[in-house]
Amino acid sequence: MKTIDRILWSLGLIILCVVIVYTFKPNPSVEGNVGVEVTGKGIVKVQPDTLTLTFNVQERAATTKEAQTKIDTISEKFMLTTQELGVEKRSIQTSNYSVHPNYHWDNETNKQTIDGYNASQTIVITLNGSGFVELGQQVLSVAPNVGNISINGSSFSVTDKSKGEQEARTLAVQHAYLKAQQLAKVAKAKLGKPVRISETVSVGGFYPTYANAKVMNDAVAEREETATLEMGENEISVNVNITYAIK
Repeated sequence: MKTIDRILWSLGLIILCVVIVYTFKPNPSVEGNVGVEVTGKGIVKVQPDTLTLTFNVQERAATTKEAQTKIDTISEKFMLTTQELGVEKRSIQTSNYSVHPNYHWDNETNKQTIDGYNASQTIVITLNGSGFVELGQQVLSVAPNVGNISINGSSFSVTDKSKGEQEARTLAVQHAYLKAQQLAKVAKAKLGKPVRISETVSVGGFYPTYANAKVMNDAVAEREETATLEMGENEISVNVNITYAIK
């Protein structure tokens, strides 16, 4: 019996060792110990369909109420003017409404005093649809005629980026696959299936320049020139990192 027990114990030990070795055997594909890692990049250019214009209304007055009244009047007039041009009311948004005192240092009394109040408000207009670029140019041109309104900036963007991202992703994966094939061929190995994939997506915004640089500054204030915007294209870029198994 003792001999049989030893045999059974030895067999059990062997089986246990096999199980342990099998369980902890590293998987080259999962751990990345064996394989080829490549990167791929895909770029697609799409035409923007949205224009965002940002304006700032500023006024100064002796009292808080007067300052508020001034910017409220100018803002309301400007928004009504843009609606007359064809801008929908829902496309206009106001924000950053603020009123704060303007301090003056009196050298004679060595004291800080309030000599008025500054009021400001941001107006953002988002345009899309047929003729949105031309409409944006009109809005930029009429802004200085309404009152003390400064143009903070303008930018073009794409509302739905999914189609462009899919096209860029396809190009990126194809690019990575070609690189992996070349590496495998040179190394005289057979390329297997991808075991790990990651990606990074970036969308470049397009910030237009004016056809005449004066429009943004002096010329707009002089109310003599018409703003001209060039829409250009937005760039959608997808970068992928793919690890292929090697057979």
